Amino acid sequence: MITSQGELFDEVLANPISDGADKLLIVSGYASANMVARHADYARKILKKNLSVDLIIGMGVRDGIELKNHKSLIQLQESKDLNFKCHYIINSPAVHSKVYTWLKKDEPYKSFIGSANYTQNAFSTSMREAVTPADPILSSNYFYTLLRESINCNADYGIISSHIDFYESKRIIKELHKIDDLDLANHDLDKVTLTLLDRSTGEVPGRSGLNWGQRPEYNRIQIRHI
Repeated sequence: MITSQGELFDEVLANPISDGADKLLIVSGYASANMVARHADYARKILKKNLSVDLIIGMGVRDGIELKNHKSLIQLQESKDLNFKCHYIINSPAVHSKVYTWLKKDEPYKSFIGSANYTQNAFSTSMREAVTPADPILSSNYFYTLLRESINCNADYGIISSHIDFYESKRIIKELHKIDDLDLANHDLDKVTLTLLDRSTGEVPGRSGLNWGQRPEYNRIQIRHI
C-alpha cells in the first residue's frame, strides 16, 4: 500500500511512464483540468514523454461539475499537444471509485486503486491518501464497462446538461453574499425544516441531540417547542 504523500504521484502517475507504459485509463469520482495539465507537463518536461489519458469522471451525475472545469477539460481534449479524452458517467448510481490503469502497447500493464481522486489536492501534501496495486486486467475491464455508461465531455451541451448539472460556484457564492440574512425569506431558496425534539415525546432528548454528552448532574436544555 502506498500512503506516503511524496511517493503517491511518482508511484501512480510517473514511474509507469518511465517503465514503458504509454496510456493511462482513469476512473475518478472527481477530477480537474489543472491536474491533467500538471500531469502532462510533468511527463513532457521531466520524463520527456507524451502523455495519453482516457478519463471517466463518475460523480458529476450526482454532484454536478463546475462549468469552468468542464470548459477547460474540453480545451485539453481539443489540444493538439495532448492525447486526452474525457467522459462523464450519466447513469445512476454515481461512481465514486478511483482506479488508475496503465497500458503498455494496448495491453493492461499496471493498476492502482484507492482514495485519491485525479485532482491536485489528492496528489499533493495537503491530503492523506492510500493507494494499492490492483489487477490491471480487471481494472481495465472495469473502465471499459463504465465507458458504456458515459458521454464524452465535448458532446452536445444540451444532451450532457440533461444528465449533469453545470454550476458557476464563484458566481453563486458572490450572489449569496449580497443577500441580507434578514431578507432570505424573500428569495426563492430551498428550505428544509429540522426538528430537535424526540419524536415519541415531543421534548428535547435528555442525553442526545442538544443534550448530547450531558451528565445527569448538569442542567439540561428543556425546550418543549421550537
